Amino acid sequence: MQKVTYIVVLFLFVSCVVKSNNTTIVDKTDTLKCVILNDTAVYGINKYQLLYLYNFDDDRKTIELQKNHTTIKIIALPKADMEAKNFSIDTIKETNKGFEIKASWGGGFWFCSRVFNFSFYNNSFYLNKIIVWHYYMQTDDEMSKEEIITPPIEILKFDILNYIEQY
Repeated sequence: MQKVTYIVVLFLFVSCVVKSNNTTIVDKTDTLKCVILNDTAVYGINKYQLLYLYNFDDDRKTIELQKNHTTIKIIALPKADMEAKNFSIDTIKETNKGFEIKASWGGGFWFCSRVFNFSFYNNSFYLNKIIVWHYYMQTDDEMSKEEIITPPIEILKFDILNYIEQY
């Protein structure tokens, strides 16, 4: 009986990963979070969503913006501990006019975060504000400021790595 179960499980596994032309199909991406942007007064008939993804092939996390289930922007995130120490996405949430992404990183004596605020207008999303926060533990110094981005940066030109410093 155990041998039959093993054969059935093996057959199911092989049938799930092999197409009829013997090409292997393996989805190596995990969805960590999905945020659906629902405000029809802002977006009209278009459906937008943000996917926070982990790709097993290159060990990289990304945020994917989709319009009507078609990807229009992939934001490559720093690799934790390689490009930014302890980098993480804390929140992704819808706002009144778009969405915001909060990222944090640091360790030892330095801790940092950024809140990236994107607003929707002219049929696209634009980075219009960043809230910057730094904390230095040795001196107990904390700094927080709001930066208005003028002119706003269209999301198609946004690169989060331009806003992340190393300490």
